[in-house]
Amino acid sequence: MKKKGIAVLLVLFFAVTSIRLGMNRVNANNHGDTKYTFIFSGWGAQTDARVKTDDSSCYMKCTRMSSNYTYTAYVYGTNYSDKNTLIDVSRGYHYLFKKGTTRFMRNWVYEENLKYAVIGANRNNVFPFYVEGVWSPDSVPE
Repeated sequence: MKKKGIAVLLVLFFAVTSIRLGMNRVNANNHGDTKYTFIFSGWGAQTDARVKTDDSSCYMKCTRMSSNYTYTAYVYGTNYSDKNTLIDVSRGYHYLFKKGTTRFMRNWVYEENLKYAVIGANRNNVFPFYVEGVWSPDSVPE
């Protein structure tokens, strides 16, 4: 009888532990990839605005570049989908990109109670070039 009671307690313990571990899983809400194209004929470019639903990092992956140049990217926040007023929420975190680079970008869009995330970029050379890739406003870091 005593062994059966211990077995039942162990089963209950593992069941409760399994449920609690499952509840701690992090799921980002708006983490689907959206394509972007930057045409650096001027000095800067921006992604479209996307809804930011949690405090996770933004994600950006550079998949194609017309040359071996680089650009620096950072995160803006806004309350307007037309990017009418952009606020730098990167707090000094800027990220260098070249072809094949993937970054999880720290930002404070959600914490500043802003609705949308936008990734802005500046080219790091004087010659025009273009970039293609994917990004998302919410992600789960590596």
